[in-house]
Amino acid sequence: MGYLTTALTFILIFATLVFFHELGHFLLAKFFKMRVDEFALGMGRPKLRLFSDGETEYTLRAIPIGGFVRIAGMEIEDAYESRLTGTGRPASGEGSKAAGLEGTNVGTMRQEADEVSGVDPAGFNSRPIYQRFLVILAGPVFSFLLGWVALCSVGFLFGTPDKTTLKINNVIAGGPAARAGMQNGDTFVSINGRPIEDGAKLLTTIRESAGTPLRFRVRTAGGQERAITVTPQSGTIPGEAKPVGQIKIEPKPVILTSKRVGITESIQQGNADVLLWFQTLGKVFASGKLKDNVGGPVAIVRQTHMAVDLGGGVPLSFLGQLSLSLGFFNLLPVPILDGGHLALMALEAIRRRKLSAVQTQRVFTAGFALLCLLFVYVMFKDLFLAG
Repeated sequence: MGYLTTALTFILIFATLVFFHELGHFLLAKFFKMRVDEFALGMGRPKLRLFSDGETEYTLRAIPIGGFVRIAGMEIEDAYESRLTGTGRPASGEGSKAAGLEGTNVGTMRQEADEVSGVDPAGFNSRPIYQRFLVILAGPVFSFLLGWVALCSVGFLFGTPDKTTLKINNVIAGGPAARAGMQNGDTFVSINGRPIEDGAKLLTTIRESAGTPLRFRVRTAGGQERAITVTPQSGTIPGEAKPVGQIKIEPKPVILTSKRVGITESIQQGNADVLLWFQTLGKVFASGKLKDNVGGPVAIVRQTHMAVDLGGGVPLSFLGQLSLSLGFFNLLPVPILDGGHLALMALEAIRRRKLSAVQTQRVFTAGFALLCLLFVYVMFKDLFLAG
């Protein structure tokens, strides 16, 4: 039952992320009166047609991961179809797609073609560069907006942890905790005689105490308390430039009590969480250990399971952080991603003309290959860590 809940939560979170990301592209395209042929959640075939507003077909696809907005004129074959027929109708099919958190890209491969005669006036490529730029940018903006709203809502809807501690999921063999006798399932009760009411502060204390003995009281899985003294050893961790104290455990947060707060305080906490997210991202880049902090589908599923296990507002907070990650990821200047499209538009503005269809095809093929390599790397990393 736990795994089923995790799977359903994962699908729900992913669908929400995709929907709001795509909604950004969709609303801006509609605002500029571009023709949107399809708004789809999921990938592949067959597709379930939900309804149509006379212009846009709203569909669900067979594979409940990913999604796309198909805007007329966004792909090379659309432009050639317009030139051949003069109708401006898009070519048949869905266009090229790349599965994963790529885009609206979660993900449709968007390809810009040379301007050709007979281009659909309601098509993407016939519009001024500022309109195309804003339509592409809207996806990441909506992802950031969803992340902010989710994090600002946690305290008001579910409450924020008032007292927390840590439970040991795994004691790493040969580490300080293992040598001192800590075991899987132990829960921290106190440190140096002080009750633990903030799991984050407990971690901070451990990290600041390399070489200094710490006196813990832990509660075993059977409910018995015992005293253990552990001396953290110095070591490096991802996201931290300097060595910190470690006792070599894999902890799991445990919420002892939580309290609901008002809207104003909830928004303030959400703002602080968003700021912390960006600060952590900056530390990761500054440390030069970005590859150690990259996670793929397996890592996300594991984190989803942990969020569901903790309950309360943790899944909503997790959704918010994932949405921020999706927004940032899509701004990377890699062809196929939104950031790649924005970079090509910047190049177009400088050159005052678009790349040729052949050049564009080559650029996007290279971008797709790069993302495939990244996907293989994170899958290998996830499976290696999971093992």
